[in-house]
Amino acid sequence: MNKDKKNKVTSYLEKNSESAKDCASAYDQGRATQKKASNKVILVTCIASLVVGTGLGIGGYSIYASTHPKPSDLTQEIYDELVNNWLYAGTIDDLEDYLNNLMISGMLDNDGDPYTFYTSSYDEQGLNTSGSGIYGVSLSNYGVEVSGERTYGGLRVTSLYDGTFKNAGFKVGDVIIGVKHSLQDTYSLIEDMSPSDASAALKPQKEDENVFFEYVRNGVIGEISCTTGDYIQVPASLEFDGDVEGKRTVAIRVSTFLGGQESGTPSKLCENIIDHCLQEDEIDRLVFDMRGNGGGYTSEAYDLACLFLNKGSIVYQTGDYDGNIDTTYYQKGNPKYNFDDIRILLNSGSASATELFSKAMRDNNKAKIYGETSFGKGIAQSVINLKNGGTLRITTNKIFGPDGTSIHQIGITPDYITNDYDKYASSLVSTPYQEDKYRLTYDQEQMVKNDLSMIDSSYESIDSYLDKLKTFQGEESLDVSGVYDTYTLYRTYFRLLSKYYAGYDNELKIVEGK
Repeated sequence: MNKDKKNKVTSYLEKNSESAKDCASAYDQGRATQKKASNKVILVTCIASLVVGTGLGIGGYSIYASTHPKPSDLTQEIYDELVNNWLYAGTIDDLEDYLNNLMISGMLDNDGDPYTFYTSSYDEQGLNTSGSGIYGVSLSNYGVEVSGERTYGGLRVTSLYDGTFKNAGFKVGDVIIGVKHSLQDTYSLIEDMSPSDASAALKPQKEDENVFFEYVRNGVIGEISCTTGDYIQVPASLEFDGDVEGKRTVAIRVSTFLGGQESGTPSKLCENIIDHCLQEDEIDRLVFDMRGNGGGYTSEAYDLACLFLNKGSIVYQTGDYDGNIDTTYYQKGNPKYNFDDIRILLNSGSASATELFSKAMRDNNKAKIYGETSFGKGIAQSVINLKNGGTLRITTNKIFGPDGTSIHQIGITPDYITNDYDKYASSLVSTPYQEDKYRLTYDQEQMVKNDLSMIDSSYESIDSYLDKLKTFQGEESLDVSGVYDTYTLYRTYFRLLSKYYAGYDNELKIVEGK
């Protein structure tokens, strides 16, 4: 094929193909759709978007159809013209496949429902908990200081699966600040990149390339090299089993509601863990750590909840865009376990099936929720395998809790807020002084004062905004100017973020001891 011509012709398709891949990868970072596997249709749970309606009643459509050709007829007519008369048809190897993909990309190019999209294969949907060709890691934005030099960006390792990153020696909490490829002499620093933007910089540039990573652990810089390979994400694992305040506490980390033959399913793994722990002694307190769990299959959230819910309890409900409930899913059997103290730990990355499970447990008075307000994804998708080998994910239902309410774009507010990110970061002033001595408004100065008080309670005794700011600058070895400049902004941000992550890392202890 003539690649120069193809580049010009296919730019739109390639753009939309990347959009589909971005949607799939977004799921892996904590904000994607939930799904349930079967041969043809996979119901995926999500609690936070819209279900798109048809927009026309039966009568309305018949009037419309009388004056307009059916989409299938019109599509065929355009298809035939392109095949027979299009100037660029001869520049494309598989014209039929190209036109089909172009049509699908155009049909799904909408801003209203980012969870409906098409991929050329099932693997690209991002529903697998095992695979090859990646590191097996989840990353999030972080700020870090390196050896006295100001480096205000990095990617924090938030989850490690059984893959090359873990085998190379990375640990959860490490902050990657630089990457170096085989043909580079120096590290490229990662500053202010989102995980998706940084993926191109992190991945190997050629097959089997050993990539070098510069990272910070406990304030010390290190270097680790590895390449991509096979990985398995284990959906659930034992995180803690010990005595807390005279009570035996068992904490289970549930990282996804996806699962398969190799990795195991989350509901069965949790059941196995609980059974194993009960062989030793009674469990006084059961904690589910579901921070960053972006969701998964509706059936898995249902199965896990049914281990605890009483017979006849409503687990969840589905309905249409307008909130009309059409189907209610009940616990049909008796619960296997009866614990008096069940706690679920969520954060802003907890979504979809995770929220379905959490709401089912709380609405039925079986658990209390701790942590941060969850993501808020209240819709479900079906995943359909098409005849051409491609896969279509389409939003089909709105999800409602046992109490009949939806958390669409709202999320679940915890019973106990143990680490609210907004408390630390929402009031940061992002516009520092400019060259022309632009001053912060009074309200902005009050926000900075509040930030400094959050960083260190000792600042609360300093009444003057200027004195408070100068004290902070002096302690941070900055220019004591009393000007809220860029460096001061970054240091404030770093200190707040460090405080937040300190709370995040110790959150389980807070839950254990509450």
